[in-house]
Amino acid sequence: MKKYLFILVGVAISVFASAQNTDSRDITPFDKLKVIGEVKVYLQRDSVEHISVKTYDVPTSDIHTEVKGKTLEVALKANIYKSVKADIYVYYRELRDISLSAAASISLNDTLTGDKVVINANTSSEFDGGLNVETADIVVGQGSTVRVRGAVKNYEAKVNTGGVLSALDLVSDSTFVTVSTGAIAKVNASRLIDAKVRTGGSLTYTGNPKQKSINTLMGATIVEQ
Repeated sequence: MKKYLFILVGVAISVFASAQNTDSRDITPFDKLKVIGEVKVYLQRDSVEHISVKTYDVPTSDIHTEVKGKTLEVALKANIYKSVKADIYVYYRELRDISLSAAASISLNDTLTGDKVVINANTSSEFDGGLNVETADIVVGQGSTVRVRGAVKNYEAKVNTGGVLSALDLVSDSTFVTVSTGAIAKVNASRLIDAKVRTGGSLTYTGNPKQKSINTLMGATIVEQ
């Protein structure tokens, strides 16, 4: 009997510990997004901007969301946790600029459209999404990963030390990319590829571009698929 009681108590404690907390928030219009901290953000286009917060080991009040000017800021408040599990669903009408840092994660549930988009991922962050835009500026910071697909007319990317850009499925007419030491870039270009690859950097490209301008330093790796 005591054995079963201990099991029931253990299950109850486990369920309580992993209990999900939810919160819905209305926000003012924005076209820029800034995410800081160990949270996962999922983006979905909608007719009205709003946010849904789900946490599993922290209270929802510890997820800070605020629109300043036209920038939505999402961050984990400065508390100390052994581990953090928080999912934030951001519903937007238009996005032009996305930045993430400090182990943040952003996933697009649809395809980002528009004239131009800026993506800046820093300090061990991850971005994954589809693009259908005229131009894009992409910066992949130290230890970060950006995975993009879709179509652009042209884009410029800078991949810093330890960063990874996975863009073989991002069809582009013209691609301009700088790959720093120890960084990895995989890109697509059909008309022009203009690349600078530093020592120890790795560039893989596809699309059979008609024009190629690839400058390398000793120890760089170049692969055409």
